[in-house]
Amino acid sequence: MHRYIIQTLITCERNFKDKKEFKNWMVENYVPEGSDELRNYNFKIMDLHGHENFFLTFLPPNKGILTHIYKTEKEYQDSIPLRANQKIMFESNDMSYEISDVFTQILK
Repeated sequence: MHRYIIQTLITCERNFKDKKEFKNWMVENYVPEGSDELRNYNFKIMDLHGHENFFLTFLPPNKGILTHIYKTEKEYQDSIPLRANQKIMFESNDMSYEISDVFTQILK
């Protein structure tokens, strides 16, 4: 069995005091619930496999790393165009959006 792990580093011009402020600002201004295709897709995957497979790491004062762990290659492949669209949206709002190569983890 495999897991497919992808990370995205988002860097903003604005500084934040903590993870909660960073996340709330992103959700309120750029990815409100129900508005972003990647976020909607990932919530469906979370409902299937658990919310622990998707998380945000805050790097003070202005960076966040989104980690998405998919249980199947198809789930990962289906996320690629959605992530590309999200990248366009963030970059058009003067934020850096760097997508890692996919990591494949073999589970025994």
